[in-house]
Amino acid sequence: MKAKVLCVAPVITDPGNARTIQIIKRAGFQVETAAFETSHYPGRLPDCPIQSLGGLRFRPWYFRLPELMTHIPRIRAAIRRSDIVYVFQLDMLVPVLPAAAGLGKPVVLEIRDISPHQVARGLKGRLVRWMDRLATEACRLLVLTSDGYHAYYRDRLDIKTASLVLENKIDALFAAVAQKQENPTLKGKPLDDRPLRIGYFGFLRDDWSLCVLEKLVAAAPDRFEVVLAGAFHHHRMNSGDFLQRVKQNPNLHYKGPYRRAEDLPGLCADVDMVMACTLPVVPFRWSRTFRYYDACFFQKPLIVRAGTGDAGEVARHQTGLVITAEDAEEAAAAINRLTSADWERWRRNMAGLPDHIYAYTDQDAMRVAQALEKAADRNARG
Repeated sequence: MKAKVLCVAPVITDPGNARTIQIIKRAGFQVETAAFETSHYPGRLPDCPIQSLGGLRFRPWYFRLPELMTHIPRIRAAIRRSDIVYVFQLDMLVPVLPAAAGLGKPVVLEIRDISPHQVARGLKGRLVRWMDRLATEACRLLVLTSDGYHAYYRDRLDIKTASLVLENKIDALFAAVAQKQENPTLKGKPLDDRPLRIGYFGFLRDDWSLCVLEKLVAAAPDRFEVVLAGAFHHHRMNSGDFLQRVKQNPNLHYKGPYRRAEDLPGLCADVDMVMACTLPVVPFRWSRTFRYYDACFFQKPLIVRAGTGDAGEVARHQTGLVITAEDAEEAAAAINRLTSADWERWRRNMAGLPDHIYAYTDQDAMRVAQALEKAADRNARG
């Protein structure tokens, strides 16, 4: 029987955590989750036993640390029942590392994001990187959701900890649920018979994307429509301002927050392309977006920005538009130049993508199993 893995997370319903837990189970491990509850956004419960660590307020990480420390005893009790500790999010190491002290259990850290604090200049940035180096060197394995993160951990911090790249692909459970749903498809050819519909779904926090979409439908209201769905990032996009902007524009349709497994298939069925733009600057340019894999799964061509983690893949497979313009108005003009022939070519290329590009396969499960077993073996020999 494979080892028992305890997954420690800041949010019980985070869909990304659920994906990882599903692939760990697919690799043959027993899984238990210890996580905090939050009402910040709806999501998906992991398919495994869950221990609630209580509520956790949604606020900047440096305010959460003292609150996290109070949960060390409960986390330590859960660690005792497990063989491997799998941690989601860097700040969760703050309670996990002292909770695991002296128990001889290997700690694995999944890194889904790198924040501006980690690459900031000056004393604050150096302090954060020093703490980051100490924390990650205490782990047996780093699981990176983007190969680009090696530019930070390996090249900048010179971390020697073993690493595994496990992208944010579609897991089997989500695929099974999505494929069972019957969703109406759009009729007619976009940009010939009707407007082309662009979807911007997920955590709505990129004001540049919203500006581009606003300018696009203002310049070409008969050619484009936009569907928005998801929760707000209140630190980057004011919700009142966002709702007012949407209300004033009849070609921007906001559907509100959504549940990924239940609602995303219908949302994607109602659009022709997916907006997946992130800032092409460090550290955001190193990331890969969930939207990329979702769009490939539902065969919806992408709109991405040059210099980002997804842009190379979109250009390589010719599955969408790579925007080179930095100015929002110029970016909107680039989208406005699209033709139905462009869309049809990208859609055909999407349909021809092999599954392993966007969905977890047995090969991914095998790599996870080997990496976790090696981490446990290294700990045993230490």
